[in-house]
Amino acid sequence: MVWLPNANANDNVVLLLSGVVFWPCLHFCFSRLWSKIYNRRPMQMSTVALEVANKSVSSVNAFLCFIVGLLIVSNCSQDVMHDRYHMVNDYAYFGVIYFVYDIWAMHNAHRHANINVSSTSQHWDFLQKRWLFVVHHLVLVIIFFPIVVWLRNDKGDFFVGCFYLAECSTPFVSLQAVLRQVGKKSSPLYVVNGLITIAVFSVCRVMVFPFMYWCYGKQHRMNVLQTAVSIPLKCNLGCAVILALQLYWLSIMIMKAYRFFCCPSDKRLLHKTSG
Repeated sequence: MVWLPNANANDNVVLLLSGVVFWPCLHFCFSRLWSKIYNRRPMQMSTVALEVANKSVSSVNAFLCFIVGLLIVSNCSQDVMHDRYHMVNDYAYFGVIYFVYDIWAMHNAHRHANINVSSTSQHWDFLQKRWLFVVHHLVLVIIFFPIVVWLRNDKGDFFVGCFYLAECSTPFVSLQAVLRQVGKKSSPLYVVNGLITIAVFSVCRVMVFPFMYWCYGKQHRMNVLQTAVSIPLKCNLGCAVILALQLYWLSIMIMKAYRFFCCPSDKRLLHKTSG
């Protein structure tokens, strides 16, 4: 199926500029909202308000990515290599600014949390603590954005849609981070959301790769192994690198869950620190 309205450079610029306006404005609205909620709390809660605002914007981006991904996958399932859907590139232009914004937002929250530290120390400390997220975001902007909008030779919209769907796990990850920020690590909600996060992350970020291989193989009457052998090496290497990163994050989640359920000393410490 092909649905490609006439797009031109002006449309792409409008989408790009829309992202430049939308994401910072959304952050401003959420930060004002959470600041009002925490306005009667201790002063350190202003940092929490910024962190919660960041996670709220991340969840909005994840929700939009998920909806766009559903539309793309449902409209490109007949021929996973050649079916086209215009929202692949449209959301890429609109959403790429989010990753630039998010680096600034994380740094801004870190700066407020370390207000008494020199500017240089703030920058280095931020990079040391969040280097993986910074690299992840820059790679998406510098490498994957050009691949999606210019270098695919109009192929593989279905697979880009699958990557959009992978953002489904972000709201659960964000909620987990928010609960840690507000001292609710021993609450039932934290435990339940943690288990849901692991399950959703496993499906959306890990199992999506064999799913994509299976869909391509089904169309060409091949199994997953035959598919892996038949597609270009660069595709396999790209998927392997991205999958390795997802497995790394998943292993961290599983280890945290293991320590929580299997290490009583950790649980007593959590109760003590949250009490």
